[in-house]
Amino acid sequence: SFNMLDTFYESGGNFIDVANFYQGGDSERWVGEWMAQRQNRDEIVLSTKYTMGYTMFGPQKIKSNFQGNHAKSLRLSVKASLQKLQTDYIDLLYVHMWDFTTSVEEVMRSLNHLVANGKVLYLGVSDTPAWLVVKCNAFARANGLTPFSVYQGHWSCAFRDFERDILPMCESEGMGLAPWGVLGRGQFR
Repeated sequence: SFNMLDTFYESGGNFIDVANFYQGGDSERWVGEWMAQRQNRDEIVLSTKYTMGYTMFGPQKIKSNFQGNHAKSLRLSVKASLQKLQTDYIDLLYVHMWDFTTSVEEVMRSLNHLVANGKVLYLGVSDTPAWLVVKCNAFARANGLTPFSVYQGHWSCAFRDFERDILPMCESEGMGLAPWGVLGRGQFR
């Protein structure tokens, strides 16, 4: 993986997107080791995600603390991500998906705490209904908190649902887009 990352970096690439559970957490670990060896952390725009059960196969007996959008899951996930990534901050942290059990207020206050403490610079949200993103951002703005600034979702020429609600929402909210699956999840030639 280091050779691929070197080629990417030497070609001018600087945005790396991982998640707390990709490859069982190894993606964060590999990127962290690579940045530490190359001493290029501040040249990289690093995004990661939380929500998924990154300790699914770990020794922890109570898994509910390590998944979902609640404050404890967020705290534990970001702490683990920072350790694996060998950094003291994350450029862009995504809510990987909405769990529909944690309140908007808890999620946005918990995320803002990370921004206020310098652990996260920007907030993003992935695979979440447009109406809920608008609700989160309205709550954040009304309470002096950091709103979501990037939306990540599935979008390709074969999967265009993104265009119905997400694109207009992002334009209205002034949010950037980071689509995934644009090459049909490897199915397009």
